[in-house]
Formats: sequence, structure tokens, C-alpha cells
Amino acid sequence: MGDIDVGLLRVFEAVLAERQITRAARRLNITQSAVSNSLARLRRLFDDELFVRTPDGMQPTDTALSIAEPVAAALDAIRSALAVKLPFDPARDEANFTLGLSEYAEMVLAPDLITRLARIAPGVRLAVRHVERGDGLRLIDDGLIDLTAGVLPAPRPHMLAATLLVDDMATLMRQGHPAAGRLDLATFLAYPHILVSASGARAGAIDRLLEAEGQQRHLAAVVGHLSVVPAILGRSDYLCTMPGRLVRGLAAAHGLAWAPTPITLRPLKLSMIWHRRQDRQAAHLWLRDQLHATVADKNSQAPANT
Repeated sequence: MGDIDVGLLRVFEAVLAERQITRAARRLNITQSAVSNSLARLRRLFDDELFVRTPDGMQPTDTALSIAEPVAAALDAIRSALAVKLPFDPARDEANFTLGLSEYAEMVLAPDLITRLARIAPGVRLAVRHVERGDGLRLIDDGLIDLTAGVLPAPRPHMLAATLLVDDMATLMRQGHPAAGRLDLATFLAYPHILVSASGARAGAIDRLLEAEGQQRHLAAVVGHLSVVPAILGRSDYLCTMPGRLVRGLAAAHGLAWAPTPITLRPLKLSMIWHRRQDRQAAHLWLRDQLHATVADKNSQAPANT
């Protein structure tokens, strides 16, 4: 085993994640022949095929699966050891960060964060990748994003989490809506509603809560994206209940009205999750600090009733 080097381990990691030589080469920024040569060396060293070509891609053998975790742990340890010693000067250094954000997190965080980074870190380039609730954890494991943010599940044991903000729920509607200014439960139930659901689910937390109380709202439409809601509300009497920061921001931007939701709902916790291997990296720590600072700035600028 003395012939194994870090490069071979990185090839193993890439092929395991991508299940294809071409994609593994692109991920590592090397040629396909270099990946194939490294895989051949690994096969000789382990006396095993490691990956078998199938119609569904390169499938790992039992041996490959048995060494996957220790290989990942070894690479994480090496990356962490190297990264801790790398200084980071946001005013002068260049860096690329990729965030996996839900649509909610992107709308709440991205505009102010991007503006902030442009001012204090002109060499930093930020990419935002859309993720659904659990997708971000997989992308962190695959090394495709630096962190994920949204209303998230519990982090995996090798990940860390921090709360960015806690949000209430509010109900959005058109200006001049009969419910504006007096949204009690009876009025809330008297008008049709829009539900935003990327999966197309026809019931949300509100519907389950109402059902437990023997009540039901009229869910007239389900849409996949928050961005279409203002246009729909502006020309109808529909209501849409969403996180309060979104509601107030959309109301201000599109000339809509809003009111507190007349149902006691659990506050939403918008959090971020990242891999332990990046916890002490100077650049990553700085990025997390910027997310916290962005939220702090928004809180200091918000009206008292938000």
C-alpha cells in the first residue's frame, strides 16, 4: 500500500461520487486518461475491480464501498490540515464559494449578501445553487457546495449547523383586499388560498393544523415558485401565507398588502449547515461570518413591527 498517494484517493472519491469517468475527470480538472490510469493503479493495489461498468454507470464493488468511508476521512483530514494554515484576506484574495440555498433562503439572504461582498471583497465570486430541503446535505458530502441554508433537517454527524434567523408567518394579499387590516380566522377561511410547494404537495403545515381543529381552508392553487405569487395575488382575492420576511419584502416590492396570520404557527428557523472539514478554514469561517453579518444588518434596518 506504499504506492498510494493523495491523487489516487481523490480519483477514487470522484469516481465514487460521479459514477462516470468523464464526470470524474471534469470534477478533478484532469483528463479522462489520467482518471483511467489512476483507477487502474488502484485496482492493482487493492486486487479488486473497485468499479464495474454498467448501463447505470460505474458501480462500486463491495471492496470499494468498504474503503469509501476511511478514504473520505483521510482526505477530509488532509484538506482540513492544509486549509487551517491558509490565511484569507477578503480585501485582496480571490475565492469562489458555492451556496446551496432554498428559494426562501435565496430571496432573504442573497441580495444583501451579494451587495455586501461586492463592497468588502471584490475578488470573491459567489454562486448560488438552488436546493430542496434535504438535497444540500448530499451536495455538501459530494463537495459540490460550501454550505447550505434554508429550513433544514438535522445535520449529519460529520456536519455542523448554526441558526441564521427565526421567522414568523404572515399572509400576503392585494392592496384593497377585503381582508386587509382585519384578518381573523373566519375571514382567513372565507377566501381562496395559494400554496407554494416545489413538490406540488396539495397540503401544507397550515392545512394539517386546521384539520386537527376540524377546520379547512379552500386551497385554490399550488405553485412551484415564490416569484409568481405577487402576479397572481395582484389580480385576484387569493391569500398566500409564507414566512414573514418574504411577505413583507414582497409587499413592499410589489405594492401588496399583508397581515399577521390568524393561526398560531411554529416559527421557522432558517439555518446553515456545513461540513466539519471546513469548520476552521479561514475563508469558510469568513463566509459564515458574512452570512451572520448580513442578517444582523437586515435586523437593524427592519421596522419595529417585523
